[in-house]
Amino acid sequence: AIKRRVQQRVEFEHAKAEHAARHEHSAAPRSSFQRHWIATGVAVHTRHGPRLAILGEVFDVTKGERHYGVGGGYAGFVAKDGTRAFHTGHFDTAEGLTPDVSGLPDSALLALREWADFYARDYARVGRLAPGHYHDERGEPTDARVRFDAAVERARSDKAKAKASDERFPACRARWSQRTGGEVWCDEDAGYPRKELTHVGGKPRVRCACFPDEGFSDARLLYPGCAINARRCAT
Repeated sequence: AIKRRVQQRVEFEHAKAEHAARHEHSAAPRSSFQRHWIATGVAVHTRHGPRLAILGEVFDVTKGERHYGVGGGYAGFVAKDGTRAFHTGHFDTAEGLTPDVSGLPDSALLALREWADFYARDYARVGRLAPGHYHDERGEPTDARVRFDAAVERARSDKAKAKASDERFPACRARWSQRTGGEVWCDEDAGYPRKELTHVGGKPRVRCACFPDEGFSDARLLYPGCAINARRCAT
């Protein structure tokens, strides 16, 4: 009788293990990337394959397991939101692998948005990290996400304005030699060389541009020692 009870117990445990394997994580909604996964690294080892989050969006990177699997060069990104590291490159420390992008310029946040767009094109989006840095427990944007999106729009606007300026006011021609130093100039039909000061993505941008008139301002500087009507200036 004892032997039979032991056998029944073993059979029961085997059946329970098989059932657990078949239904692993079935109770968790696929639209959620639970916070305890980040804490324990469960997502690395599930049958669903490696997953990572950027800007709070979760992607299945199984097809890139050579890079994201155990021992891969980007394995540090797996099972966490390491958004900041996509800009800084500090993906080998806990301090670097953080969703917080405070202090980064708008242009860097636009680049992070483009990283997220890359993952959306190349990998399957499987959910949203909620609650998290970018989404609350209902999946709605947090204040951090609202600020991020606003910065991205500013960067896009600045980039568009810079492109329009580049098309309207073409870049100067330039050359440099050790003997004579630097020189910029504009062809006669292009205008007069000025040092143009703008901001793109929250960062200062300086270039030599050809303007059709002889005017100058704080954003359109004369080169030192260069006459207002000169078409060539030493730099």
